[in-house]
Amino acid sequence: MSNLRFKEQGTTPADAAAGQVQMYAKTDGNLYTKRGGDAEKSISDSSSTVGKVLQVVTGTQSTPTTHAGQNSAYATTDLKADITLSNASNLVLVSFHLHVKDSTYSNNHSHGWPCAIYRTKDGGSAVNIADGGPGTVTSSYSHETALSLIGWSYTDTPAPSNIGTALRYEIFLRNMHDYVGTVTTHAASSTGGASNTTSQITLMEIAG
Repeated sequence: MSNLRFKEQGTTPADAAAGQVQMYAKTDGNLYTKRGGDAEKSISDSSSTVGKVLQVVTGTQSTPTTHAGQNSAYATTDLKADITLSNASNLVLVSFHLHVKDSTYSNNHSHGWPCAIYRTKDGGSAVNIADGGPGTVTSSYSHETALSLIGWSYTDTPAPSNIGTALRYEIFLRNMHDYVGTVTTHAASSTGGASNTTSQITLMEIAG
C-alpha cells in the first residue's frame, strides 16, 4: 500500500518557479497547494462545515382547516415551524407534506390545490417566498372524494438581517374548484379510519 507523507510547516514556503505547483502540509492540520507566486489554497480544511446540516426543526399539524371553493387567494393551513439561524451565509431547506381531502359533489368538477411557502420574521407580515404555481387541475366524477398528499422542497437564502432572529416558515394553500365547495387539510377519509391525519414541515439549517 502506497501513501504520501508531508512534514507540517509553520509558515507558507517560498514561491515555486513560474509554472510549478507545490503541495505541503501546515501545522494547522490542513493540506495546501501553491502555484508559482499565487496565493496558497487549502484543499483539506478540517474545520469547514459547508454543506453540513447544523440543525433540524420539525412542525406538525393534525387539526383540520377548511378552505372555501373558488378561492383565488392563499390561506394558511396552520402547518408551520420556527428556526433561528446561526450564520449569515447559511441556507434553510424547507420540506413539507400536506394531506388534503376534497369535498363530495353531485356534479362533475375540476379541482387543484397549489401551495406556497411563506416566511415571517419576528412575528411580522408573512411573505410568499416560494409559490408552487397554478397547480394541476384534474376532473372528478359525481360523488367522488379525492384524497391527496402534496409535498415539495425549497432552499431559502434569508437576508443577513434575518440572522439571529426567529424565522417562521408556513404552508399556505388555495382552492381551485370550478364549483363552490370546500377542501380540508390534514384530513383523512371520513368513511373509515381516522377523520384527520398529520401533515409535517421540516426545516434544516445548512452551512453555506
